[in-house]
Amino acid sequence: MSQNNNNNATTIASQQWDKAALTYETPFTLKILTFYSNELLKRSDLSSLQKSKNNETDSNTDKNNVTQNYYFLDIATGTGILAFLLQNQITKIFNNSFDNDISQPPPQTQHLLQNYKIEGIDFSQGMIQIANQKKQQSNESVNFQVMNGMDLQFKDNTFDRIFSNFGIIFYPDIVKGLKEIYRVLKSNGGIAVVNGWTENHSMKIPVEIVTSFHTSLVIIKTIIQCRP
Repeated sequence: MSQNNNNNATTIASQQWDKAALTYETPFTLKILTFYSNELLKRSDLSSLQKSKNNETDSNTDKNNVTQNYYFLDIATGTGILAFLLQNQITKIFNNSFDNDISQPPPQTQHLLQNYKIEGIDFSQGMIQIANQKKQQSNESVNFQVMNGMDLQFKDNTFDRIFSNFGIIFYPDIVKGLKEIYRVLKSNGGIAVVNGWTENHSMKIPVEIVTSFHTSLVIIKTIIQCRP
């Protein structure tokens, strides 16, 4: 597919999702998307970040001076369902890293949580508007912005974890989107977790990874295919 055709398809699709955003969160879609969001989070090995942070804190003589930063990206975030669940998981993981009463997080925990940044992106402005409305109501710290997942506006080697819950399956060029995930994923321990299927070919995504892109995508930077 040519670049112009890709751009046209993306524009039309974003307009369709803008309209869909108004009635997106039905009880049914919330149940389905929450279930699969939690599945992706389970497979992303967030606990290894907890261990890394604990080791780092133990080796640091000044526990209030922790310099390691962790970055998370939710691609095709929609109304932010996975991103908000991720924020809650991070808070629980790192509060539980300490013996203190988690109802009153100790100063070092508050500092640790400040070293995390969650980005939620979607090419639909309508979806991002709703995500930001939910953010204001819940006081969550996720940063939502309109962005095309096939043209990520982030530097190389940025994110520790990348998620896409039923997002990349809608790309006009799935391989291009996966290359962008590969580019912005940290080379040392970064993990991307995606899911999806197509009506006629449920293995389309992993097949395209193997046949159209370098196998080191799977070997060096783990992308876990989770599908219903």
